[in-house]
Formats: sequence, C-alpha cells, structure tokens
Amino acid sequence: MAKPKLIGGISACFVIFLFAFFNLHSRSTSLANLPAEYILKSDYSAYQTDSKLLQTRPCELIVLKHGVAKSHQVKNGHLAIYQTKNQAFYLKKGEQLSFLFHIDPVLPNGHHASIGYILDDQYQVFARGGLKEQAYAEFEAPEDGEYKFFLWCTATDTIHVSSLTIK
Repeated sequence: MAKPKLIGGISACFVIFLFAFFNLHSRSTSLANLPAEYILKSDYSAYQTDSKLLQTRPCELIVLKHGVAKSHQVKNGHLAIYQTKNQAFYLKKGEQLSFLFHIDPVLPNGHHASIGYILDDQYQVFARGGLKEQAYAEFEAPEDGEYKFFLWCTATDTIHVSSLTIK
C-alpha cells in the first residue's frame, strides 16, 4: 500500500498556517479566562510620573503592525515605545485601548514594569505591576491627541515580550 505524499509542500504550509492561526486566535480570546492577578490596575491619579526622568531613559521604538508588536526585549531601566506605522495613535477623549502582553520566560513573581503614554512630550504612567505570562491593561484617553505608549522595565532582569496586542 502506498503512503500518502505531500503535494509540493502545500499540505505542510497549510498545517503550519492552521497552527499559527489557532495559536493567535487562542491568545486573543484567552482574555476572558485571564486570572485577576494578570490584570494591571489603571489609576492615573496614583502614579506620580517624572517626565524628565523618563525622557532621559534609553528607549527603543517598536512599530506595531495591525496592532501587534513582534517579540522584543526591554532591559532594566529602558523604555519600549510603541506606535503604529511610524505614527502616534490619534485618540479622542474617552476612547479606550486595551493592552495584552505575553511574556516569556517569566520570573516567579512577574517582571515589575510600568505602562504609560506620551502626549505633548509629557510622559504619564497609567498602570504598573508584575507582568506574568500574560498582562492586561486598559487605557482611556483623558483628552484628544496623538499618543505613543511605552513599557518601562523597572525589573532587575530583562523583560522578554513575546507579543503585544493593542486594540
């Protein structure tokens, strides 16, 4: 009896596509099952942000494609600044965005970090906490403007962000 053969690699490509599709789909829908300790509290008034300090931190610009950032690392004291297609996010007052980070590998207590935005060259933290396998934060624009977002690594180790989705 003859064994089935792959037809020019198309079958293998299709299998890889299906795996990638369901892997990404499961990540995007896993938010409903996210444990409470993975949700970062957003409290603008609680966080005093020294804009001048953050402006002096080493940073790397990460451009999102279709709202997703590829794998990247953020070292201790560094900022990853997120924008889309070399532009800031234009938001109207009250518009909301959600941030879903996937971190790998993870420290036992998570990687301590702050998430914030840059508006008119002013830096403001809106969420902080320990980033575990997944971390989720929500943002509501306090005013109309062009926003860039950042992840500030305050952990002693480098944070390995395997993916970030902003929508």
